[in-house]
Amino acid sequence: MWRLIGKGVAALFCLAILAAAVGPLVSTPDYYDIDGQEDAAVKALTSPDIYQRAEAYADLMQRQDVQGLKPLTSPAILDDAFYRALPTIAHYGSLEKPKATRVLGFHTNTTLMAGNGGNWTDSNIVIGHYYPDKVIFTITNFRKQNGDIKITSFTLRRMTNADIAAVQFSLLNKSPVHYAVLALAAVILGFSLVTLYVSLTRPRVKWRWPWVLFVLLGFGYLTFNWGTGEFGLRLLNFRTPQAVVDMELLQYPVLLMCLPLGAILFWLLARQKPLPKAEAQPAVFED
Repeated sequence: MWRLIGKGVAALFCLAILAAAVGPLVSTPDYYDIDGQEDAAVKALTSPDIYQRAEAYADLMQRQDVQGLKPLTSPAILDDAFYRALPTIAHYGSLEKPKATRVLGFHTNTTLMAGNGGNWTDSNIVIGHYYPDKVIFTITNFRKQNGDIKITSFTLRRMTNADIAAVQFSLLNKSPVHYAVLALAAVILGFSLVTLYVSLTRPRVKWRWPWVLFVLLGFGYLTFNWGTGEFGLRLLNFRTPQAVVDMELLQYPVLLMCLPLGAILFWLLARQKPLPKAEAQPAVFED
């Protein structure tokens, strides 16, 4: 009975890791969907003041209102490059009212300095502005120090419907290399999960929990950009799951694959404890 329960728990654990690996393919927030819903957690965390300031700043940027921008912007970025960027931002932006607007991300961090260094709070907000034929994303960074709030950086990105389609994960019209890399990732993930299940459920495994931890970790990783077909490699890295799809806002999907060294060594080196010797039973003689 207890053995069956243990196997069930091990199976659920492996399924949870599988969900973490492939979940982004089916549960990625609908960043690009004009009819998508705003994330409740992000909405709860977002400062209304920061949101209003970010929207007002984006409007000033697209209008190239230099006099309105100056008092809101950190002096550190008010250089020639800042002013040269204004026409480009105006070109890619839009003064039309969007059909929908959503906060896609909000982060804040407070830095405490000893002595007279002063304290400050940095905030970052990502807002999507949705139109029938495009989405305009703005990323605005703020710093609040001594009661004064300044914008420290501003990024605007316009994506047409064709651009949005390009950053989605799709199996259509891909090269043989894409399919080969995807198959390799599936093999690595499947092999790792099967080995993890076996390491958890096989009876009498010597050093079971060290083996489980070793099997969980992948070593180094190979990345494959699903949009550009580019490879990347990092050797000094440890992660789990050993194969995963990474999907970030405004980025092409990336496959990450690790060497399942622990899983390989488990099949080569793991040993089982010997069965306990049966105690000798006294002989019984009958008359």
